[in-house]
Amino acid sequence: MIYSMRRNDLTLKKFGRLTAISVSGKSKSRNLIWLCVCDCGNNCNVESRNLINGSTMSCGCLQREIVSTCKKYDFANIRRESQPRLYRTWINIKSRCFNPKANKYFNYGGRGVTMSSQWVNDFKAFYDWSISHGYSDNLTIDRIDVNGNYEPANCRWATYKDQNMNKRNSK
Repeated sequence: MIYSMRRNDLTLKKFGRLTAISVSGKSKSRNLIWLCVCDCGNNCNVESRNLINGSTMSCGCLQREIVSTCKKYDFANIRRESQPRLYRTWINIKSRCFNPKANKYFNYGGRGVTMSSQWVNDFKAFYDWSISHGYSDNLTIDRIDVNGNYEPANCRWATYKDQNMNKRNSK
């Protein structure tokens, strides 16, 4: 195929849970549409710009998992201020990693920062890790490697002062 010679060949590149397989057409706005395979096994067609900018990261299974997880713990049905702080932290991490409309998405999901699959699908796993790693209401979650993902090996509970020293713009 002639397209594969171009510099924006997405063949076999991974975008969230999607792997681009081949060009399947063009949209009305003249963007290429890619046939993608999701980690869950489903196929879907996605415009190249939506793959590249991160607005489409799965066939829809990711959103279904997030919604079902929230329903499982039933925290989503109570007022946000009444939700446990640790649950709000978990929701906020998922939002900034996976929701392009989130306030700070460009600093997280927009840069490729994601959340480990064991945490994104299971609040209890995040809760258990947090309690065993020194969680306290006066601490905040901090990524040890600021360019790394939210995962057990790269996270810690730190004071705001410690976290402010661990930023991309810190010298």
